[in-house]
Amino acid sequence: MKNFSKILVLIFLTCFFLVGKSHACLLIMENSHPLSLVDLGTEITINDGLPNSTWGGGSQALGIAGEDNETEGRPNTYTYQAWDLEGVFWNRETQILTFIGGFDYLNGVYGHANVPIGDVFIGKKYVLDLHRGGGYGGKHLTSTGNFDLIENYGSTENTHDVPSASPYRYLNGGGNIGTGSYSAYRIFYTDWASIDLFEPWRQWSGGPWINDAHYALEISTAGIEFNGTSLSDLINDGNPIHLTYQCGNDLILGQSHPTPEPASLLLLGSGLACIGIIRRKKTKKNGKRLSG
Repeated sequence: MKNFSKILVLIFLTCFFLVGKSHACLLIMENSHPLSLVDLGTEITINDGLPNSTWGGGSQALGIAGEDNETEGRPNTYTYQAWDLEGVFWNRETQILTFIGGFDYLNGVYGHANVPIGDVFIGKKYVLDLHRGGGYGGKHLTSTGNFDLIENYGSTENTHDVPSASPYRYLNGGGNIGTGSYSAYRIFYTDWASIDLFEPWRQWSGGPWINDAHYALEISTAGIEFNGTSLSDLINDGNPIHLTYQCGNDLILGQSHPTPEPASLLLLGSGLACIGIIRRKKTKKNGKRLSG
C-alpha cells in the first residue's frame, strides 16, 4: 500500500510540473484597473542568443531571459529603457498574448517618433498584421485596434538598421484567414518595492531600482479558428513568436511549451497507477512462491 501511495504522489507531481508554473501575484495598474502577473499567465520569453550591446561602454542584460537592457546590434544601438522589449507572456485560459517593455507602442520613442512597432510573426507561415492609425501620421498603434491573421505571407519589410532582427512588418501576399483585436497601454506598479530580482521589468539607473515607464501590447486570440485549428493552437503548439520595431534595435522572442490535454494527463495517471498495481500483485505472488 505504501508503494501505491508513492505512485499516486509521483503522478500528482508529474501533472503539476507538466501544467507549468505561474508567477507570484504582483499588482500593476492598467489605466487605473488592477492587473497581476497571474493575469498575464506564463512567461514564455526566450533568449535570442545575442550578446549585450556595447553602446556607451555596454550595459548589463537583466531580467527574464536576459532581455532587459539587452539590444540587438554590436556596436552602437541604444540600450536605454525607451527602446527595450523585455518579456512575452501567454495566458492559456484567457487566450491573450502580451508583450511588455519600455517601448511605447502608441507613440514610439521621443525624438524618434518615426520608428513604429512591427507585426507579430508566428512560426514560418503566419503573421498578425496589426492595424495602425495612431501617432506620427498613423504609423503607430492605437489604444485598441484590430489585426488580420495572414497565412503563407509573402513579402515582408526588414528592419532598417539591424538586419539580424528582421523581419519587421508584413507587406503583402498570403491569405487573410481571421481577424482579432489588440490593446496597447502604459502600466504602473502599485508596489514597486515588492518586485524581486527575477521580474522582467527592471531598470538599473546607478542606484535603486526605479519605476521607469513600461508598456503592454495585448493580443486577443480567442475565437480565431481555421482549417481545423486556431490561432491559440498555433501558440500552444510551440510555434516561435517574433516582434521588433522598424530600426531593429531590440527584438523579443517567445515560445510556449506544449502541455498535455487533461484527458492525456488522466490517461498517463491511470497508466502509472495500473503499472503500480500490477507490480504490487507480482511482488505478492513472488513472495508467496518463495515462502512456499
